[in-house]
Amino acid sequence: MLLRTAFRQILDGHAVCVVLPEDGPLVPALREIGVSVEIVPLDPTIRKKYFKSPVSFCRFIVECMRSVSAFKAICRKYDVGVIYSNTSQSVTGGIVAKQLGIPHVCHVRESYAGFGFFWKLYRQFLLKYSGKIICVSDAIAAQFPKGKIGNKVVAVHDGFPLDEFDPVPAERIAGFKDKFDLNNRLLVGLVGRIILQRKGQDVFVKAIARLKDKWPEVRFLMIGACYPGNEYHLDNLNRLIDDLGIRNLIVFTGEVKDIKAAYAALDVSVMASATPEPFGGTTIESMAFAKPVVGTNIGGTPEQIGDGETGILIPPNDPDAMADAISKLLADEPLRSKMGRAGRQRFEREFGFGPYYKKLMTAVSGVNA
Repeated sequence: MLLRTAFRQILDGHAVCVVLPEDGPLVPALREIGVSVEIVPLDPTIRKKYFKSPVSFCRFIVECMRSVSAFKAICRKYDVGVIYSNTSQSVTGGIVAKQLGIPHVCHVRESYAGFGFFWKLYRQFLLKYSGKIICVSDAIAAQFPKGKIGNKVVAVHDGFPLDEFDPVPAERIAGFKDKFDLNNRLLVGLVGRIILQRKGQDVFVKAIARLKDKWPEVRFLMIGACYPGNEYHLDNLNRLIDDLGIRNLIVFTGEVKDIKAAYAALDVSVMASATPEPFGGTTIESMAFAKPVVGTNIGGTPEQIGDGETGILIPPNDPDAMADAISKLLADEPLRSKMGRAGRQRFEREFGFGPYYKKLMTAVSGVNA
């Protein structure tokens, strides 16, 4: 999303400078389109690791102080007119903007459900140090006081270029199926990092166990891998699969190079997150490839899926409801096709990049210091 937005801003004649914490593939991609990039190897972001002990919290304060100094120098170097924080977890942008008298826009892409009293304090910080707060969904905007929504706080759904989701050639789909021995089978897939509970792979596995007798020829795909250091999620998931006796039904693809072919190969897509997804990209991408989506009815997902129209909404942490929804779609090919087409139409109508960019820039241009 950052790369697409920066490219459009450059085309519109804006000068763009992006500050990143480390070098990586995004850096040359940004520079290639004319974006100035500054690397500041600091981490002044709200992370649970900083709140585990007084020592780690002190480290967080030091990171913030050092980053404020570095960011102020960058703002002066480029004569920055607006500071835009691409995540609400970064605290530096608002502080620097306030000190320099520069407008600040904060893009909230995170759900703070479960953060309790800390969130009540932190949202006051965001409101004080931001001229405008852009939220990725109405559900995320609802985390702020009602009196602020529609004025300082606005919801802008992420948007995607339509031409990035053109039909995938048949040979690429066949290549994906051949690689994992998936030919002549119905396929149900969950795309995302393997993070139990949060992404719901454990709930998906329990639903599969309820479907094994009725749908023994179906294959259920886990598309994605763990974050490095979080391999215990995969270990726990494998133990659950073995305990339920459904190893033969499940295929782990790991990271997939041709993810578009993976989406296109599916008959049903599942978004199983048991905690609120602010505005899940995998749901939108599934709809863009005309796949019916079974998704949990929390967070921003109900703003994406039209229940009974483009997919089926279910309660979180409910393997019975998930199994029933998946079975309903597997049993009815015309329904799958109808929902898939409706999902693609909704994607084109509501989640294109053009409307997103226009709303984003309207919010940014109207912000005050």
